[in-house]
Amino acid sequence: DVLHTRILPVGAGHITNDIAIGLRTSVDIAEKIKIEYGSALADEVPSREEIDLATLDPNEHVRVSRAEVAEIIHARCEEIFDMITAELKAVDRFAKLPGGIIFTGGGAKLNHLVDMAKDHFRTSAAIGAPIGIQSPIDKIQDPVFATAIGLVMWAYGLQSRTHRGSAGNFSSVAGVTGKMGKWFRSLMP
Repeated sequence: DVLHTRILPVGAGHITNDIAIGLRTSVDIAEKIKIEYGSALADEVPSREEIDLATLDPNEHVRVSRAEVAEIIHARCEEIFDMITAELKAVDRFAKLPGGIIFTGGGAKLNHLVDMAKDHFRTSAAIGAPIGIQSPIDKIQDPVFATAIGLVMWAYGLQSRTHRGSAGNFSSVAGVTGKMGKWFRSLMP
């Protein structure tokens, strides 16, 4: 059961933007750097290791410190975690989550994010990905799709309980999106 909902206006896209600003590069290059070389734990990255941006984009002729990238990422993750901590404390749930912290979305794949979360939140942490989904698309078993698939499954289950024995209005994309939109609006304060 949902005990508390809150939308925090910050996420993995902000980490990418921070990298782009800090390294004076494009957002596309910053995203590649985050995915291929990023780490949420700055202490885990060798201080002398460098990234040759030409390997990511032939138009880039700069080498950057991987430790500097990790420091940028760590700082933003710390800010996000502090915001989550404030929310958990507001509902008296800090360090009281039996299931731990579950990360979904593309940012969940950031190296050492789970390790940092375990230390920060003093609980277990893991990456959530869709399981048991039959699809002709192999990539669907990725954390990027976990939230969207989970919401569709939840809405479908809710619809099925409402109309016992019938699939309800989920035979079309419009039916699914309409139901989800209605659900999202019900969560807004």
